[in-house]
Amino acid sequence: MDPGETVTPSYDPMCDTLANGCYPSLVIDPVKLVDHAYGPAEARKLAELINGTDGFEDWMIEEEAWECVWNELVVEKKGIKTFRDRVDLDYDSYTYSFELKNEMWNEVNRLIEKYEVKEDQVAIDLVNILKGHRDDLNVENPADPISYEELLSYHLAFPPFFPNQKPFVSDDDFFVNSHLKYADPDAANIDSIIDRRRAWFEEEMEKKRERKITIKYYDASFWTELPVEGLSSLTPYATDTTTKINYQSSQGDFAGSGRGDFVGALFEGYLYVDPIIQTICVMSDDGSKLFLDDVLVIDNDKTHAPRRICAAVSDGVYKLDLEYFEHDRGATLILEWGPSQSNLRVVPPRSWASLDGQRRYRELMRLNELLEEDLRTLKETDLMGPTTRAEFNRRKRLTTNPEEVRKLSKGVKKDFLNFDEILKERKSDQLNIARSMFAA
Repeated sequence: MDPGETVTPSYDPMCDTLANGCYPSLVIDPVKLVDHAYGPAEARKLAELINGTDGFEDWMIEEEAWECVWNELVVEKKGIKTFRDRVDLDYDSYTYSFELKNEMWNEVNRLIEKYEVKEDQVAIDLVNILKGHRDDLNVENPADPISYEELLSYHLAFPPFFPNQKPFVSDDDFFVNSHLKYADPDAANIDSIIDRRRAWFEEEMEKKRERKITIKYYDASFWTELPVEGLSSLTPYATDTTTKINYQSSQGDFAGSGRGDFVGALFEGYLYVDPIIQTICVMSDDGSKLFLDDVLVIDNDKTHAPRRICAAVSDGVYKLDLEYFEHDRGATLILEWGPSQSNLRVVPPRSWASLDGQRRYRELMRLNELLEEDLRTLKETDLMGPTTRAEFNRRKRLTTNPEEVRKLSKGVKKDFLNFDEILKERKSDQLNIARSMFAA
């Protein structure tokens, strides 16, 4: 489609035959639907929607059997295969270029902005699912989207990004010629912008891959609760690292422990809590305890079925210690957080911090308190300038109105459509200036 082409919206005439048009009645998260912790509740939403509607009343099973049927289909794997049954595919081996992840981020964000203005439950559920996908992309500083032609031209220059994928080949003159501009810096007589963006992206990704927490495994033979002295007082039999604490109910080995039963684990690291986060939760089977800065925040100890316990949390950087043990028959451990208990997601890898990060954060908070004290002193001595006074008044309003935010002027949006031509033109001007200066 040409950039200037106008698309006329169309409407499916079949929507006129539906009572509520084509607006969805329910949104189901397919990942949660087959998740052992969330699946029964997600399946119940669908059952409650169709229960009692015309055409279904003669075919619906009794409500008491809903969860049993879900368990037989998903847990016992007696139903059709799902994407989780594809054991021959290693999802961790998939990698995406910065450009591709950036395009996905912009498209998901467009849908979020489209539906988050609506107040009905369907829109709210959809936005929550999309926000989870957006977070999983780990794009912290998204760039403006590039054109479809630029994206394909870029991928012509590099090896496949997916396992067993065949290289992209095209005989189209546009792709063959335009790809040279990105693959060969000498083709356009300038440094390749795409090469620099790729190098920057891979450098950032390497930093994020290092954001891990350590795991220590312990022999927990016949434990019915965690040791009072704490797991750190014991000697582990193995150690490991991880980027997420998201271990669903499983009859196999727990994490990298090599054991499915009678295993203890201590997760140690540092956690950065964003100001939007108000609640942190631990779901476990069996016992668990969460410590932040050596203070017990969540006590979910002893043997029990999967159980979630939540606690309030404020923003900051905390030393995290999560103790856990599994007695027998299915290990579950999930660390989640969110603005509320009704809007939770697994803590993402980018939220792990370091001891140095905790020191920097606390130093920032100390300097902020000093600034507050200086502002109060200036106010009392009436030596405050107009800029300082505005900042003081803004912070004062924040104490009574949390919705008060700093209003920043919106920067001018840059147009990079002709960026290559601009660079070549500037280089040509510089060469002309140099010739005029050093000409004989």
